[in-house]
Amino acid sequence: MIQACGACGTQFESLEGKYAPDGSIVCVPCGERLAAAQKAVEKQSTSSAFPGSFGALLIALLSFVFEHRFLFFLFPVLAVGAGAGTAFTALKNPSARVTLGWKRIPTIVVGSIAMLLGLLSLILSITALAG
Repeated sequence: MIQACGACGTQFESLEGKYAPDGSIVCVPCGERLAAAQKAVEKQSTSSAFPGSFGALLIALLSFVFEHRFLFFLFPVLAVGAGAGTAFTALKNPSARVTLGWKRIPTIVVGSIAMLLGLLSLILSITALAG
């Protein structure tokens, strides 16, 4: 059965088409182009875990310096969330394992350190507020 491609409008045999990420059937060139674009976006999102872990570490270190009376928990909670998120992404995401390569272990270590420093800062802030 011949149908029109949803992306470019060319006619193609539906049995020879490829699936687009949204589930529709498109022609082979558009299917390959959409698959490559999706793979590039996935690679970019998982490769951002490495610099993200260092950003979480910086936030964790800054949480010891910057304190706000009403938002004392903002920096520590942000450091805990970002550190745990980057470490978990590097640890469990299969595409992150391939994308990060040798950067995977430092991402897990730095993200875990950021999470622990954020927890320490949060505990110190709570005890200083209570005492």
